[in-house]
Amino acid sequence: ESIPKFTVLQRIYLNSNRFTEFPDFLNVSLTLRSLEMSKNEITYIPEERLISMISLIYLDMRKNPIHSLANSCYIDNTLTVKLLSKTFDCDWRMAYVKMLQRMDKIVFDQKPPRCRRPSYLVGIHWDEISLFDLMNVTG
Repeated sequence: ESIPKFTVLQRIYLNSNRFTEFPDFLNVSLTLRSLEMSKNEITYIPEERLISMISLIYLDMRKNPIHSLANSCYIDNTLTVKLLSKTFDCDWRMAYVKMLQRMDKIVFDQKPPRCRRPSYLVGIHWDEISLFDLMNVTG
């Protein structure tokens, strides 16, 4: 089921449900400003779903098993994303996430995650990895 057309919602709270995929909010994409989806089972945020949400300024994705925001260029400087993840894939695709974190646009709840890939960075805290390290990871 989808949200009815012409609905004017500004905040949606979908915490502690059993979502495994990031839902389509197309019918509220122009008005939605805050979306809370913590404590679900979402592993990936499709780029096209966030691009359409032009009014979104706060996205809470804490306690979802997200390991990568590889297509994070869709996160702009008007959106703040909260994450709580134990591990991340620490490769060049995450360099933009590192830049957003420096601008306080990616906020980690509690400890920052550790790297789970590549093998020579396994176990190292995200905060100890530099932008240079991410850009030079080859596998």
